[in-house]
Amino acid sequence: MVQTLLFVTGINTLLQSLFGTRLPTVIGGSYAFVIPIMAIIQDPSLSGIPDGHQVSNCLCPVCCF
Repeated sequence: MVQTLLFVTGINTLLQSLFGTRLPTVIGGSYAFVIPIMAIIQDPSLSGIPDGHQVSNCLCPVCCF
């Protein structure tokens, strides 16, 4: 999430300097969403929701396909 935010704000800064006001303005993102997302990730009631991915402990490339 944070990497995506920094990437998009970098593109936004580049576009602003090329096509916008052409001032050396650095446009930054807000980190206000990080605390609610961390609370959602750590919520134990959401861990029972199946995600559709299978986890395998098999390391043998012959028998695991």
